Amino acid sequence: MPNDRLPTPERVLVVAAHPDDIEFGAAGTVARWVGEGAEVRYLVMTRGDKGSDDPSTDPRELAETREREQRAAAAEIGVAGVAHQAGTARFGTDPAASVLDVHCKAHELDNLYVVDTSFFPSIGAVNPALTAMANALRVGDHLLERMGVPRGEASPA
Repeated sequence: MPNDRLPTPERVLVVAAHPDDIEFGAAGTVARWVGEGAEVRYLVMTRGDKGSDDPSTDPRELAETREREQRAAAAEIGVAGVAHQAGTARFGTDPAASVLDVHCKAHELDNLYVVDTSFFPSIGAVNPALTAMANALRVGDHLLERMGVPRGEASPA
């Protein structure tokens, strides 16, 4: 029988859409890797504030609860850290104080644009998806303009 086990990496970044996705999909592998000496960190893309069908649930409280649960579950198997990706890439006009310009383009690279929520200064207790999508459309319009693509007329529906 062949040995199909993945080799143990030195460092791992596990990226997941929602709190507890990792526990349902990869916790066994993560626990094995941690047990074999890997440094593992989680990057969770949403806060978990939409994780209830109960209309009386306060989204802020739910997000805080799910974050606490995620951190506790990660600590239980020895994960080195859990982070949310919002707020990791400041934008502004001064390259000394920000990594992105006002169009979310990296100051130092002409062809790198960041259109996820990492440019947000913070995230409240609501899902940031619509704001991220609106910003991506704004940046897309900027790119079309920058490339000289003429704006077409809206087609009838």
